[in-house]
Amino acid sequence: MKWNKLGLVYAPPKKGVYDQFYAMMPTPVLLPGTDIIRVYFGMTDANIYGRTFFVDVNANNPKKIIHISNTIVLDLGKPGTFDDSGAVPSSIISVSKEQYLYYVGFQRVQQVPYMLFSGLATSTNWENFTRYSESPIIERSKLNIYSNAAPFVLFDKEENLYKMWFWVGKEWIKNNEKPYIKAEIHYSDSSDGINWNYTGICCIAPNDTIS
Repeated sequence: MKWNKLGLVYAPPKKGVYDQFYAMMPTPVLLPGTDIIRVYFGMTDANIYGRTFFVDVNANNPKKIIHISNTIVLDLGKPGTFDDSGAVPSSIISVSKEQYLYYVGFQRVQQVPYMLFSGLATSTNWENFTRYSESPIIERSKLNIYSNAAPFVLFDKEENLYKMWFWVGKEWIKNNEKPYIKAEIHYSDSSDGINWNYTGICCIAPNDTIS
């Protein structure tokens, strides 16, 4: 398959409180029975707190914007929770008559810039999402002591199994005196898309010889 780079589709207009920086983590889905691609994305305010919004584009001409959401799809979590500093999308699937939006929750901390964990929000109309839980779908554990985020989920019909690939932080390192998290791509699966069987399976690890 050959891909064509179409260039910029949408950028924050910087007209309100929440649309000051970035249109990151684009998460597209073709709305059923339409020729509309809904692209969920994270947009940040002046303090770089990220919230989820969406734009609708023409499936036949993705540079043509049809609609821009004027309300927040997914807001920050409660103070002290894993997503109190940001909630931006990562992947979305249909489950029966519901939509499951998997997202990245940001929490700012003292010793490193942030912690990241994966969350789940659900909807029945592709627009109004509610957190399934105020806790991450994969908690911190001996296999996962730092962070995990960017879940990509699909349903395998042959195996009747939900499958997730996501990154897991292994250590914080410094590059030019700036802290960065070193991560691996891991795998987990689930019978319902909510409760995940994570055993630490690593799919891709960084090449330590690359500086």
